[in-house]
Amino acid sequence: MNINRAKITTDYLEEIKHTLPSIYPWNPNLKGLYELKILSQDEIDSLENSNGGKFEKELELKKIVKKYLNQFHQTNEDNFKELANWIIKDWGGITGGNNTEELIQQIVHTKSNMPFDRIASSSKVGAFMFPEELIIYDSRVAYSLNWILLKNGESSNFFPIPDGRNSKMMAFDMNVLIRLGLKDNTIQLQKIH
Repeated sequence: MNINRAKITTDYLEEIKHTLPSIYPWNPNLKGLYELKILSQDEIDSLENSNGGKFEKELELKKIVKKYLNQFHQTNEDNFKELANWIIKDWGGITGGNNTEELIQQIVHTKSNMPFDRIASSSKVGAFMFPEELIIYDSRVAYSLNWILLKNGESSNFFPIPDGRNSKMMAFDMNVLIRLGLKDNTIQLQKIH
């Protein structure tokens, strides 16, 4: 990301970061974590019923899952695969993914060079394992970043948007919005000259 795009993005997010705890959804299916013996039913109940906000619950859950994911990666390949599948399917909502076992092997062996056609799945697992180095990159993230850039006057260098299943986003094709936004900027520039 070039410096200008990074500054546009961070400036925009700085203005709205205080709203994140109030708008963050909390709806993970924790049954898989119980089956993997990562959380007991009491721990699940405690997490779900804690006084913290949804965002704080998510941060706590990610710390717990990261610990076990990295531990299983070193000690128990089957549990690692099951937990990675939980991240992709239950937490991440990607239920239609095929051949996740091959994808999970790629995540482990090619941490920084994941295939773009599976980036939504692989980046979710990668972000749990290496949160200081990797972020989730899916159609929602790319769409949001591009919207921030377009809204703030960026006219080139948008992020590629992976295929997604979000019907609301599909109704507003970002590539069309970018072209329309650039067309308006071109028209305004022509009026000035």
